Amino acid sequence: MTTFEKLEGNQVKFTFNVPQNHVESLMDEAYRKNVSHFNIPGFRKGKAPRGMIEKAYGDKIFFGEALEKIFEQYYYSALDAYKIIPKNEPEQDIPSMEDGADFTFSVVVDIDTEKSVVVTKLGEYKGVEVNKSEFAVSDEMVQEELNKRLEQIKKENSRQISVEREVKDGDTVNIDYSGSVNGEKFEGGTAEGQTLVIGSNTFIPGFEEQLIGMNVGDERDITVKFPEEYHSEELKGKEAIFAIKLHNIYETELPELNDEFAQDTSEFDTFADYEASIKSEIAEALQASAKNAMEGNILHKACDNSEISVPEDFVKSEARKLAEQAISRMGMTLEKFCEVVGGTPDETIERFSEQAAVKEQAAVNLKIGALLTEVAYAEKMENNTESVREYTKEFVRAYFGDNMNEEAMNNTVDSMLKSEKYDYFEFNQRLEEAQKLIISSANITE
Repeated sequence: MTTFEKLEGNQVKFTFNVPQNHVESLMDEAYRKNVSHFNIPGFRKGKAPRGMIEKAYGDKIFFGEALEKIFEQYYYSALDAYKIIPKNEPEQDIPSMEDGADFTFSVVVDIDTEKSVVVTKLGEYKGVEVNKSEFAVSDEMVQEELNKRLEQIKKENSRQISVEREVKDGDTVNIDYSGSVNGEKFEGGTAEGQTLVIGSNTFIPGFEEQLIGMNVGDERDITVKFPEEYHSEELKGKEAIFAIKLHNIYETELPELNDEFAQDTSEFDTFADYEASIKSEIAEALQASAKNAMEGNILHKACDNSEISVPEDFVKSEARKLAEQAISRMGMTLEKFCEVVGGTPDETIERFSEQAAVKEQAAVNLKIGALLTEVAYAEKMENNTESVREYTKEFVRAYFGDNMNEEAMNNTVDSMLKSEKYDYFEFNQRLEEAQKLIISSANITE
């Protein structure tokens, strides 16, 4: 585990306790990497057991290389966790390792306060006042979400019916198209058998509207202008002509929400029961969301009570993480997302992360993280091995769900906590405890 201590000036001290079995595994890794360099009488080169090499060259022969990895893993992970940029090289206090014992070492480093996320003044974080009514969930809110959900259920269970009539807004069409600028075709401007929902705004502005009124078998040239902010430099603001051929027109047939529908698509015999179940889920979700919003407001106000320095470089880095997470939540890889919106992965992430709302959220996240770290330090919060183990179990359970039996769970947790990951879970549990303290001590008025 890692302990953190503030010293005079802008110095901090990290003390790291490294599990003995993790040191042992790194020394064994160093042995396997370097065994071919040793000549031991009676053994072919590269075949001498580790014990024989340590007997001949000293039992700490592989410790130096293991120590390099330990320092890299623990020290740099601590800088990342505490959002610290060092001003200089750290002063190290590294004792010799004792057999069969955990290895403990410490470093002292000067913080570059202009580049680090720093709480320059810790304000009042207990008794933060919030008005509960601001986060109340009304019957109207539940009904509004229910109506949206039912419309979504209709769409999910709809079917496409081929029709013989003119295209209208909302139809799905199947087309071939070929685009050109100044008489020259351009990359990505041609496709066959392309499916398109009219009104979805999938294509560039003006494209979909010009298909309205076409019939199956019709061919038509349409003229559109690429946006000034289009991702392709060659096409920005350019006028293009697309030759269109229409193959099929489909309209969406929505199901009737009745008892028969409920029996076919759910565990309920009546639609009334099905609807009541959905309504209950929505109410619970809204209540949870309101609770999260209220707790977030408490943390924001606690941050406002303190003075927290958040450098732009950290904001940019955090914004990129948020952008990557947002794309991941869409169920897409970054590469697939880029195929849809255009641009390279770097360009796409940069575009998302530069949005004002994303940067604002990134700054808030960093402030809250710094506040929780400072509160955990001020409150001298410590965790024992068992509490960290339970916290890690919850993490594994959240990731894998209930698909892991108890033996597999324990083996996974053991593996995580016997490595440098122990610090990760121990640190995050302390932050969680600090968050609980701030929220539980808040003054919530009706």
